[in-house]
Amino acid sequence: MTGSKMGLLAKALRLFCWKDFIDIILSKTQRKTPTVVHKQYKIGRIRQFYLRKVKFTQQSFHDKIALILTDFPKLEEIHPFYADLMNVLYDKNHYKLALGQLSIAKNLIDNVAKDYARMMKFADSLYRCKCLKRAALGRMATIIKRQAQSLQYLEQVRQHLSRLPSIDPNTRTLLICGFPNVGKSSFLNKITRADVEVQPYAFTTKSLYVGHSDYKYLRWQVVDTPGILDHSLEDRNTIEMQAITALAHLRAAILYVMDISEQCGYSLEEQLNLFNNIKALFTNKPLLIVVNKVDIKRLDELSDEKKAVFEQFRKEDVKIMEMSTFTDEGVCEVRNEACDRLLAHRVDIKLKSRKVDDVLNRLHVAQPQKRDEIVRPPHIPEGVFKSLEKATKITESAVSNIVPTIDDEDYTGENDEKPITRKKKLERDLEVELEDDYHLDLRKTWLLATDKEKYDILPDVYRGKNVADYIDPDIMKKLEELEQEEEARDEAGFYDEEESEEDDETQAIRKLAKKIRYKRHVMISESRSKKQARRTPSVPRPKLPIKRERLESTMSELGIDMENKEGSHYVDKAKKTRSRSESRPPVKRQRVDSEGRVRSSSKVPRDQSGVRDVVMANKAKSISKVNQRKFQLRATSGESDRRIYVKKPKHLYTMTQKSITFFFGKKRTLSDAADENQPPEEQIASPKRVKTDAPTTSSLSPFTDKKPNTIEQSSPGRLPPTEEEKRTLEQIQQNRLMAKMKLEAKNTFGVVVDMSLSWYKAFESEFSKDYFLKLSAFIAEERTKHIIYPPANMVFSWTRFCQLSEVKVVILGQDPYHQPNQAHGLCFSVRKNVRPPPSLLNMYKELKNDIEGFEIPKHGTLAGWARQGVLLLNACLTVEANKANSHKGKGWEKFTDVVIRYLNDRTSHIVFLLWGKDAQNKGAQINKKRHHVLTCAHPSPLSAHNGFFGCKHFSKSNDYLKSHGITPIDWSNLPSEDDLPFI
Repeated sequence: MTGSKMGLLAKALRLFCWKDFIDIILSKTQRKTPTVVHKQYKIGRIRQFYLRKVKFTQQSFHDKIALILTDFPKLEEIHPFYADLMNVLYDKNHYKLALGQLSIAKNLIDNVAKDYARMMKFADSLYRCKCLKRAALGRMATIIKRQAQSLQYLEQVRQHLSRLPSIDPNTRTLLICGFPNVGKSSFLNKITRADVEVQPYAFTTKSLYVGHSDYKYLRWQVVDTPGILDHSLEDRNTIEMQAITALAHLRAAILYVMDISEQCGYSLEEQLNLFNNIKALFTNKPLLIVVNKVDIKRLDELSDEKKAVFEQFRKEDVKIMEMSTFTDEGVCEVRNEACDRLLAHRVDIKLKSRKVDDVLNRLHVAQPQKRDEIVRPPHIPEGVFKSLEKATKITESAVSNIVPTIDDEDYTGENDEKPITRKKKLERDLEVELEDDYHLDLRKTWLLATDKEKYDILPDVYRGKNVADYIDPDIMKKLEELEQEEEARDEAGFYDEEESEEDDETQAIRKLAKKIRYKRHVMISESRSKKQARRTPSVPRPKLPIKRERLESTMSELGIDMENKEGSHYVDKAKKTRSRSESRPPVKRQRVDSEGRVRSSSKVPRDQSGVRDVVMANKAKSISKVNQRKFQLRATSGESDRRIYVKKPKHLYTMTQKSITFFFGKKRTLSDAADENQPPEEQIASPKRVKTDAPTTSSLSPFTDKKPNTIEQSSPGRLPPTEEEKRTLEQIQQNRLMAKMKLEAKNTFGVVVDMSLSWYKAFESEFSKDYFLKLSAFIAEERTKHIIYPPANMVFSWTRFCQLSEVKVVILGQDPYHQPNQAHGLCFSVRKNVRPPPSLLNMYKELKNDIEGFEIPKHGTLAGWARQGVLLLNACLTVEANKANSHKGKGWEKFTDVVIRYLNDRTSHIVFLLWGKDAQNKGAQINKKRHHVLTCAHPSPLSAHNGFFGCKHFSKSNDYLKSHGITPIDWSNLPSEDDLPFI
């Protein structure tokens, strides 16, 4: 199975979660099977009714699972390259286990259907048949529910399969490999149409990329592999194993790319060691050493020690080629050489195979041999010569452009030249001879009665008539006369317009109108700018009329006399109703009735017909309102309104539970617990009705303010809640908070994202306050203009690493680091593969002197402290690139003050490490009786010698925690750089 077929298969197949799986099958059962049965029916008919539903459900589950098992590829039937690639990406054992569990579930569903079909024969009433049907469907649904993890895993595998590159393991392939950042992806982009991301840092390519190139009218497949590091096979990660899998299974020409300038971060000796490490994968494959980045340093410019690296390649007769993907030097030559070597290698393999011998044995090449010395010239019949002479004469008479020839066959020119043969002048020869004077004449070869007719004018016929018959021969002369007449009129000034002279009053009116238009434009612009500055969604409202006072004041400012305007048009218009404008008078006379809703004015309204007085009329209205209540409760307009607003399958609203999910969930009662000891046959033979108080969908909604009716508050017959029910309620609360957080992210322009639920629940009210909304708008605007650190998804990472209930130590910082790839939400901490800053190095030095056995790590990530309960909090959570304290005073200080106040008031026995004056001022509100506060100078190189070195805050913090029975902090527990996550 090739990569393209696997991709199409993965796109065609789609898996559902277990809830959707169950709902789809049961809804299909409800729609495809009969839905009406009565207890008056014969028992055989009732049994057949419910048995049909059980069998239909079983067959639907069976078909759906069988389709999944059939469509997913089997590792034994696909190419070894794809089999190993799936093992690397998805874990072969886990993949087979998931498919095996689905196969077992299919067999279990079949057995359940058989068992209940057998028991259905002994049911003696409609109620017993219905209970058996519900039990059968419930057991099937429970089996599917247990496969939730397998279905979720297979869906992830399917989605990843659709993104796998379409690699054909059997076609002509060029495979590029080497250390990271040596130019492999750049070479692929140069020779193919692939668009692989190229960045200056290593491990940009994390998977296999495929491109295609054309050479010698053949299609070549070029595969770019991720970078490989020089260590043992057991230590390689998933990214490197993809490259190893491609090298092991693809029959391709290997291009080992080396960076001669060593800008990739690896020396030539290390690149040679990697070549020797994976050289076993190059066996029986064309190999080419490609030296890249020769625009920086060439092979001849290397020192003798560096040149010794390439001596091994020359000894093994491996060709070395130079290229530069930056200047395109040697790129095509490398591609051509690799293709030629691979093509020759494939031909040699085919010649050595048995198939070639079978084909050669079937072929016999005959080589004619001379039998005697007799000359046998070709024989041409005389009729052929006669026909050629006749055709030559016709051509001479018809065509005049013939090159002069000599008819004597024995003639030879000077110096024994060959005889001149007859040749016709072609149009191409005439074009070359005449050059610019050449004109293509198609009429000269026309065969007409006489040659004079070739160049006659062709008549233009339109609707059966010659157009020339209707053309005035003097039309051009008349046109010239009209033009001369028009020129004379222009010179005489016939078309000149008289300039209109305006009086002073008209000019003043025009200037005033211009001012009014300008004022109106200014007012519209100001209104639009206010709407844009508000940046909040507003409800559209009807256009309000301009008040008279505002209109008169504005016009007075422009210099218009607005006194005594009672009879003006805008005053009259304001007095009238808004229903009709002055320009559109009502077409018909408006009818006036008591209620305004009767057909004719001559008839008495129904509400007044037969009513004696006002008391009786009021009594009739009250009776009408009472009768209307039942329709209002059903949300209907009257007796004839039978519309169903929410249409659901019948099985979703005919049972006691409101959802099929709750029906098949584990609801245990006392009667159920008593029946557990009975065998299945006795339970089915004597089914019991158990009235349960299952929670409805509305009571478990994550958006309701009231708490759901938990099982502890239910009837005495209900057992205590199980662990699964408790987890379900906790999950509902978490989902409610997650939904609120998503809504909050929209209101705060994406500032409050990826926050821990415990912290969000505590500070939810702060995000709707004015200062935080202004801060969110400011941050959103700054991210569109400048580079802001940390990224949006890492602003609140301190809440994810350290939960609110686990805070033991609080370290306060000022603002995040403002250099690239440093800040990630934790104060004093930097991201992976970033050199630790000076302040953090001073902290490491103090730790080494304070904590016994502490070793200074090579990285600067403090995630290990945060996971133990150390809250690494900055006073400002964002900063502009290369501008320290650029977001100071924008609102972050208020929010972090609330955080510190919450920890101060709601918790106890927390150690606060306040380094520097800024941190000490911010922590002035801390209650020192409830918490332990340690202060000293800032660990910055400018102030660390003023009291930070030797403060021993880390050991003092542990001593305080131990004295209060709290687990101390393991300050040495900082993960190594290889174990760190990508944060």
